[in-house]
Amino acid sequence: MAPQSTVLGVPVYVVGDTVLGTADGDQKAFIGDLKRAVLFADRQQTTLAWMENNIYGQYLGAAFRFGVKAADTNAGYFVTVPKA
Repeated sequence: MAPQSTVLGVPVYVVGDTVLGTADGDQKAFIGDLKRAVLFADRQQTTLAWMENNIYGQYLGAAFRFGVKAADTNAGYFVTVPKA
């Protein structure tokens, strides 16, 4: 994902309303080092199997395994600007 703009030379990424919370109108932001804050473990495991279905008979099902968790809780912080 490429940054959509920069502020003082720092890349800024704009995400959808519900990525950091709910679409309730609050403006939310994460300020910090996202790569240091989140551990994305791509396990390189893909599983394919034929699945039974009452209507369609069989279909090919796929599953991808990966894990995401907080790596460094001090790598940044969340900011919330309440509704006006």
